[in-house]
Amino acid sequence: MSGIKEIKNRIGSVAFTKQITKAMKMVSASKLRRSQNLASPVHFYHEKLKGILGNIYSDIYHSVFDMYVKDRGSDNVLLVVLTSDRGLCGSFNSVVLRRAMKYINESSFKSIKILPIGKKGFKFFKKRKFDIIDEYSTLFNNLNFINSKNVSEHIVSEFKNSNYDKIEIVYNKYINNMSQKITLKQFLPVNDYSLVENKVDYIYEPSSSHIGLNLISDYLDIDFYSMTLSSVVSEHASRMISMGKATDNATELLKDLKLVYNRTRQASITKEMLEIVNGAEAC
Repeated sequence: MSGIKEIKNRIGSVAFTKQITKAMKMVSASKLRRSQNLASPVHFYHEKLKGILGNIYSDIYHSVFDMYVKDRGSDNVLLVVLTSDRGLCGSFNSVVLRRAMKYINESSFKSIKILPIGKKGFKFFKKRKFDIIDEYSTLFNNLNFINSKNVSEHIVSEFKNSNYDKIEIVYNKYINNMSQKITLKQFLPVNDYSLVENKVDYIYEPSSSHIGLNLISDYLDIDFYSMTLSSVVSEHASRMISMGKATDNATELLKDLKLVYNRTRQASITKEMLEIVNGAEAC
């Protein structure tokens, strides 16, 4: 059995770790609330914009939407992978990377490039020598709509210039604090044909093509921003849950260690008393 000093040192170490994990849980909970407050109106706006596009989709399909929805095959693909910059968030990063690798391994593309957003994904694909675009890997250092729009505009521009036939995005979609859904979404060509439901007649000014061109561009920017925010919310939720479990485990371990410490200390005291009694009798 370990000595009292060793057990005492371990108790101190576990108690210190518990303080850290508890603090990280509280920080993640605070960041989670802030990111939810930011993401909620963006998701709402995204759904409303999607509904407006759905209503005018059939009117302007040939003139505007064709370049965004036409299937070109999948010879040249860009895979955007959203991970975090830091760890200690459970399986948040591993499930995204595992899903991305499954997609790559099961594909038959002539060419596939990776656009990793988040340091964890960037390091993962760089280590494995994938063909990556690294200029946007630090987006989460300062995520806002302007910076997100720079990335989405670059992606859309590359697609419109026929450098890619398909754009796929893999990320953690936030469901609730206890659940995030790993999602592989086709960003371009747009294939959400549920947009055509609930048709409403509009009067267009100056023209349906002009409005549609601006709306589809805005929709793609908001769609991408919505996914990045969902990933951020999922990250904070995952880290909060992970640190909460780590704190609970540390609490249980402290109970066990203190029990072992008390038993060891009691055994040591009993042994010393017996040695004193035996010494007295020998005299």
